Amino acid sequence: MDFTLTDETGQDLNPEGDGWTLGEYGGYILVEQEVIELFNTAQKSPDTLTVGVQFNDIKGKGGSWKLDVPIDMKKAKEVAKTVAINREYTSPQGVVVKLDKLTNVPSNSLLSLTTSWNEQRKKEYQSMAENASGELGDYLNRHSLAYEILDENGKLLAGRDDTVLDSLNGIRKNAVTITTKGEGDSDAMMWRWWDGFTPFADQKKVTFKLHSIYMNELATFQGKLSLDALSKQPVTVESSGSRFTFHKFHLKTNDQQEKIAGRYEVRNKGGIIEFEALLPKDIIYITEWSATDETGKTYRVSMDNGDGEYVRDQDGRVRIKSALYINGLEKQPKELTISYAIQERQYRDVDMEVPIQLGN
Repeated sequence: MDFTLTDETGQDLNPEGDGWTLGEYGGYILVEQEVIELFNTAQKSPDTLTVGVQFNDIKGKGGSWKLDVPIDMKKAKEVAKTVAINREYTSPQGVVVKLDKLTNVPSNSLLSLTTSWNEQRKKEYQSMAENASGELGDYLNRHSLAYEILDENGKLLAGRDDTVLDSLNGIRKNAVTITTKGEGDSDAMMWRWWDGFTPFADQKKVTFKLHSIYMNELATFQGKLSLDALSKQPVTVESSGSRFTFHKFHLKTNDQQEKIAGRYEVRNKGGIIEFEALLPKDIIYITEWSATDETGKTYRVSMDNGDGEYVRDQDGRVRIKSALYINGLEKQPKELTISYAIQERQYRDVDMEVPIQLGN
């Protein structure tokens, strides 16, 4: 099947034909196309859309069939209210946040924004990327954020937070995931976001408050473990400001699904090491793990994020209780050197508050 999307003049609104997704629901084929990026405002969107469906085969019978389905957009446009914002802020780290608009409909409040690097940060990234492998360089190119939408009394109405777990900051609230979308241009180092929330159109005024910027950086943590010693008692390693206490090593020798420590489910052969960690100040996440044995052989390692525990200490530092899975480890080595290459830092030295007038 081929699909087209045209306005009332016959103009093709999606000439490249991409973005269509097919699924199944109750025995029916469900076809979906996001149109949010096609129109800047409700007033600019057409009164009528036509979805064209082209068939050349039905149950093995060849031919050519076309079905046009008109969609009346007038009622949707009547209830949509768009507020232009057009405010921009550059953080001390070189992240440019631009608020474009807020669109309210009965089922959703949608905030459109873009984020990018400023020119100085682009130069710094290019210098860092030259000293990092391709995948690690991709991490350094990324940034993310957290923000709050507050009512006139400062109460949290909605919030976005790109941390791994809600509990770290407690501001992720009322997101509507089906209308939340993002797309990026890695060459231009710019990302565009449409963040959907439970509607707050009944508010006369809300305030956008930037909470945090998150950026990745290279890490140098290494912990050498004697597995014989680890079998007798926990081993604590301090490196690069992190403190890890490794508790147990378990060698899984079959391909059957197994639950380790009541939490971590694995199927393939490999090693499991349980640990607790205290991360450096402002570091909230670590990734790109590896393990190297005494012969120099390196194994891929993954951390259990789904069932792991992330909490903040009294001084704000992040504590983790989780497990590492060492893929492909078939026998217990004498030593393992555990390392991670990327850590994510949270920056709170941001100052962006934007009032948004929604009504009189």
